[in-house]
Amino acid sequence: MALVLRSASSPSFSPRNLLFLFLIILIALVIILYSISKRHFTITASPIEVSADNVVKIGDSDNKIKAASEMPVKKDLAFWSSDLHDGCRADTASLLQYLNQTVILAGQKRRANPYAKLIFTLPNIIFAHEKRALASVIESHIAHSTSLSEADIKSFHSYYALDPLMASVDAFYCSFPASFCEAYMPFNKSIIWLPAHRFTLGRCSKKEFKRLITHLQLSAQDSPNRPKHFVAAGGRYDLEYIKYYTGLDAIFLPVNSLFYAYNVGKFTQSRAEILVGPLRVRDSPWFVHMRNASARAPSNIPKFVFSTAILLYDFYSLEQLSAHRVVVVLPYAVLSYGITELYTVGIPMFIPSIEFIVQLAIVRDRILPHKDICAQLKFEHLPPQHPKSNHPYSPDLSPDVDIEAFKYWIKFADYYQLPYIQTFDSWDDLIMKLANTNFQLVHDQMMTENEKRRSYLIAEWTKIIEKIEPNRIVPKDYQQAIATLWGKKRLQAL
Repeated sequence: MALVLRSASSPSFSPRNLLFLFLIILIALVIILYSISKRHFTITASPIEVSADNVVKIGDSDNKIKAASEMPVKKDLAFWSSDLHDGCRADTASLLQYLNQTVILAGQKRRANPYAKLIFTLPNIIFAHEKRALASVIESHIAHSTSLSEADIKSFHSYYALDPLMASVDAFYCSFPASFCEAYMPFNKSIIWLPAHRFTLGRCSKKEFKRLITHLQLSAQDSPNRPKHFVAAGGRYDLEYIKYYTGLDAIFLPVNSLFYAYNVGKFTQSRAEILVGPLRVRDSPWFVHMRNASARAPSNIPKFVFSTAILLYDFYSLEQLSAHRVVVVLPYAVLSYGITELYTVGIPMFIPSIEFIVQLAIVRDRILPHKDICAQLKFEHLPPQHPKSNHPYSPDLSPDVDIEAFKYWIKFADYYQLPYIQTFDSWDDLIMKLANTNFQLVHDQMMTENEKRRSYLIAEWTKIIEKIEPNRIVPKDYQQAIATLWGKKRLQAL
């Protein structure tokens, strides 16, 4: 018996009325679904836009940001890392953990990290040394410029080929040094090359340099004989550097600190001191210039007090830094986790303009050879520019040799790429801009940008995770592994 809905005053539901009611319900559902879809921000297939002034823009500022929790990650994979740098160890591990992935930290620093309590107590983070003693190759690689020989890779493979923890690994990632990922090439697992400094760290001879380039190029080629690999870059500078030597278009996965430092501190501007970076330097040589410029400023300009964080706090936290209205940064490198963390908590920054940074002759931790990195390597031993790269200068030309090359390449540094970082052309210009900047507005703009960056990173990492094939078997025989996976009799030049 059909159920008929009727009231004393209502007409009966004829077929025509039922059809009309069905159309109304259908239209309402379409409107509701459309409204829901408009509230979600989806990154397009080509989210990176390079503007005329060479700034990488992420996403679309006119769209609302999709909340990170709304990005489902279907796979639960295990990632292995032996990185040396504290920032890299905290950064990618916290991001992957946020995406419900398991991270196995297998570096010789073990649990030592400035953010150990904040990050290393998170679920799904495993320390390899607590399961089994680390391989001697890991223990001996205590510096970013340590070379990796064929014997090292064989020894590493032999140690872990039957290891149950290694068997659970689905992918490796390497940032500092990225070249250590060559140790993982016999394991039949996905590799994510993700340099947060030049990808060539640790390869200080012409043969090693060229062999590493070949390995990245092979990793970028899909093959039925090996798993999917990924060549990425932690900054725009390294993205272009990879392009220069390899011809590859690396995936842009910017270092970010957004999954352990985001909203850690409240921006109060309660401290009067203007911080100067690098924050861990006790006596900045630039103090005298800033103080003199402040002293000679017009009487209506406030007199500023400058200090580094270590002078004020000795050991300091991001919460303490957030009490300061601004940081004046004199950078030593093109990418720094100190700058990344300041951006993540939304502390406004001032950086010398490119012309002024040339005058100051800073940012020396950039090229090869360097007094602290591959000092024995000569410029003429470096490989030539790849034909697919159209950069007009070598990235490894010293500014003492070609200042135009320096000015060209330095524009790719993080602090010239990230929006809302302010620049100054002289010490006097700095004082005037400090006096006239709305720091709260700049902070708010930076935090909006951080939301976009979080959404972008979640989307990009989700795409990578979906392409990784889990549960691949570790080959037991080293020679057979490198022959099958890479078509080689040996991997290393040494």
